Amino acid sequence: MFNGTLTQSSGDIFYNNKNILNIETIKLRKEVSLISQAVFLFDGTIKENFNEFYNYRQEKAPDTDKIKLFLDICCLDFSLKKNCNEMSGGEKQRLYIAIYLSFKPKVIMLDEPTSALDEENSHEIIKNILSFSKENEITIIIVSHDQKLSKDFADNTIVI
Repeated sequence: MFNGTLTQSSGDIFYNNKNILNIETIKLRKEVSLISQAVFLFDGTIKENFNEFYNYRQEKAPDTDKIKLFLDICCLDFSLKKNCNEMSGGEKQRLYIAIYLSFKPKVIMLDEPTSALDEENSHEIIKNILSFSKENEITIIIVSHDQKLSKDFADNTIVI
């Protein structure tokens, strides 16, 4: 609901002191990105996927060095020519996160961002994402069933 993917049935949701119902949906989603655990990637290479996502937004895709920076944040040491169909579920999940991080929205909501990863990789990636987000003044909201991850990284926790 926070980025307009679902519409609330009652009550009000505010972003920057504005009711989200009064913010153009596309504008809201560019500022408040939802990275779901259901990964969507195009057929093709890593570079082609970055290009497709940027083309969809009618923006210039990042250069090779920038793409590699975002792959590094997500612990992906692959050639940009790597075909996404040859990647594991966890690798695809990390690529999807890297693409969305590259947009540098104001808020990123991550839904189970480490569900396909082991504990060591989970912690490394979350540490990198949080470091990047602090440097770029991006708010991160994580939904996770991993209580250890929450305990180790959360500034605030809401338990439902």
